[in-house]
Amino acid sequence: MTVDFKKEWIEKGFTSDVNQFLNEKAQSIPNISKSSIRNIFNTIKKIQMKLTSTGNETPVRSNDILLLRPRFSYTLKRIEKKYSNEIKILEEVTFKALEVVENRISTPEEVKSAEFRNVFNRFCDYYEALLAYHKQFAKN
Repeated sequence: MTVDFKKEWIEKGFTSDVNQFLNEKAQSIPNISKSSIRNIFNTIKKIQMKLTSTGNETPVRSNDILLLRPRFSYTLKRIEKKYSNEIKILEEVTFKALEVVENRISTPEEVKSAEFRNVFNRFCDYYEALLAYHKQFAKN
């Protein structure tokens, strides 16, 4: 049985079907390099670290979040020629979840809220799970 993306995973928390969804999607993208997916994850993780830091580090701006989509698009377009069908699957998996995060930003100050941090943390966990499943099926 195929599972569809549910925005509630990012908004409220995971349910057991998130694993099935991400496992199926990871199996569909074996030719995309682990480093490509890792690069996207590293960008997400840097923002997560800024969101959770309490020190004097540079704060996260709404632009940092809203520019994730073009950054990911650039990364994915660099490898699209070889694996266009797989890139479309990865874009779908990434951008549907990212859209939930983006929709939480109504003002630049919104990224400072605890609710936003929770949503972003779930997005980060979601992508980390995809990375882990992908590692199992990746050819390179």
